Amino acid sequence: MKHFVQVLSVDILAKLALGAVSIALIRFMPVGEYAALTLAVSGAGLAAQVISAGVNRIYIVGFDRHALTGKVEILLALQLAGVAAVALVALPLSGAFRGLYPVAVALAGAMVISEFSKTHYQRELRFVRYSAIEFGRTAAQGIAIAGVLLVYRENLGAAAVLWSQTGALALAFCAALFPILQWRRFADMSSMVVLVRNIAAGPYALLFVYFSLVAVFSQVDVVLVRWLADDHVLASYGAALRYYGLLSLALGAVHAVLLPAIQQARSGKELDSLYSQHFRLVLAFAPVVALAAVAAGWVMPWVDHGRYPDSVTTFRVLAASAIVSFAFSPHVNLLMKLERFGFLLLLVVIALVVDLILMLLLVPRYGAVGAAFATMSASACINLPIYFRSGKLRRQRDD
Repeated sequence: MKHFVQVLSVDILAKLALGAVSIALIRFMPVGEYAALTLAVSGAGLAAQVISAGVNRIYIVGFDRHALTGKVEILLALQLAGVAAVALVALPLSGAFRGLYPVAVALAGAMVISEFSKTHYQRELRFVRYSAIEFGRTAAQGIAIAGVLLVYRENLGAAAVLWSQTGALALAFCAALFPILQWRRFADMSSMVVLVRNIAAGPYALLFVYFSLVAVFSQVDVVLVRWLADDHVLASYGAALRYYGLLSLALGAVHAVLLPAIQQARSGKELDSLYSQHFRLVLAFAPVVALAAVAAGWVMPWVDHGRYPDSVTTFRVLAASAIVSFAFSPHVNLLMKLERFGFLLLLVVIALVVDLILMLLLVPRYGAVGAAFATMSASACINLPIYFRSGKLRRQRDD
């Protein structure tokens, strides 16, 4: 509980400032530029998460199995090589980014190295350092975006915002990990090949594929909205996602604390204590989200001057999804501890299929609101089975 409060409080302090700046973009950026920014950030996030999410979880969950002590540089080099490979594969789609493809690739690389710097200290349960990195990188992004916003104001383009974010994340990474890096190890290609071979030959290959598909799932909604609707619908959905991102802070803090804590739990009693504390957090989180959903009817139209009326209902649907995710998704950490990777992979495949079908049915008719309903329904296909399977496994361990 103490670590959760620490991580969440630092996240809130830093990201509320970044959130205010990001929300200001909704107010000042032209609709077309904001739509382009939404797609570019989503594309960069997709590439970064496909590569880093699985590697970072393996770094925590499979640290001992894969003997990852002293391999920080190898893991960083592996992830940057992965981003480059994804960028080359996706090059035929670069035209959809309206000239923003190079900076989107650079942003993906900055996201990868910045996220790994947090994971390194998360695995060691050094949450003070973890929180300092989060605060530093978020503050740097907020200052950078605020700077370009003050310079360009209504003429602000998506490229300036993306470059400012990229520079801020790279700077935060250098401050976090630069002192401990052994640069000569980046050229150790043989160790990288051995590590990749070992992961690919074992059960952790499924974990990597699972998190890669989770990354696709987390970003595919934006891509499908871009394909199925116009810029105004995409911008409306993107605006709702900005507000939804603030609610996701709490979920991120829960996962940051529970993942390494559950990995180190040695008894059912310890697990029960962790999840009991999480349940109390759910009871506190749900009313806050409900209040935010009600307030959205006044706050969001004031911020965007009424340009995105559908974003209010869209946000409310996403807020309901946030409560479900907060309540049920942290139970995935137990399934990872017990290496139920095949079950997790099956769930995310089903969720992707459900999401695609619902998007095709709902977005052309209901726009951004339809996209939110599709996302909420597909998310439930992952989170609810995880919760029930986790409960079953805990009862079996107690028996």
